[in-house]
Amino acid sequence: MLRLDKVSAYYGRIQALREVSLEVRDGEVVTIIGANGAGKTTLLNTISGVLRAREGRMAFDGKDIVGQSPKNIVGMGIVQVPEGRQVFPTMTVKENLEMGAYSRRNKASKKELLAECEWIFGLFPVLPQRLSQKAGSLSGGEQQMLAIGRALLAKPRLLLLDEPSMGLAPKVIEAIFAVLGDLNRAGLTILLVEQNASVALSVAHRGYVLSNGRIILEDACDNLIKNEEVRRIYFGKHTRERRGIVPSPSPLPEN
Repeated sequence: MLRLDKVSAYYGRIQALREVSLEVRDGEVVTIIGANGAGKTTLLNTISGVLRAREGRMAFDGKDIVGQSPKNIVGMGIVQVPEGRQVFPTMTVKENLEMGAYSRRNKASKKELLAECEWIFGLFPVLPQRLSQKAGSLSGGEQQMLAIGRALLAKPRLLLLDEPSMGLAPKVIEAIFAVLGDLNRAGLTILLVEQNASVALSVAHRGYVLSNGRIILEDACDNLIKNEEVRRIYFGKHTRERRGIVPSPSPLPEN
């Protein structure tokens, strides 16, 4: 589905990504783990067109996406949930959700959008209780749910998630990752960036370790969890068992 081949990106003269190559296959959850400043957010921003790759090739379904605008990339089916949620704080929950469907405003009927909203409310039951509330007044967990719901209304085929566990309580993290696993089981492909390696490797199929803008290791997550270097850097002396995150899928709404 998505393939990067020796992609490099810069902020001015500062190189942030160094010949990054990776692949995300249809139906997978793939995670990128790494320390702060490793280049994880830069990588997602480069894929989504916010930052242009200066070198290398990026292809989505075989089509080169280097140089495409973020709007066009969203139209292709790549949608990003940004770090820190970045909801529109002075707009209501309802208005934030409507912004998620903005790129589809001339393609989707009101009936379709209403049905998709109802589906999202089933995933995140707190959202319909907050529809008239300003997004900036929500808790961090509620804002993350809103940000994911907003992204889903853009009908992604590949969902990019940037640090969805950041600043959230363990129970909220568990609930959000349960929904993400549910979505994946229903067919959604996910590229997940996480500093919390324990959570990330417990939910993904494959993982890449990013350090100083370079991919230094890639493997199935079961193998990465057992890797002594990964354990030393990201887990200390103890590792958690890999756990399933979703017992049953929630079907994605049809187009």
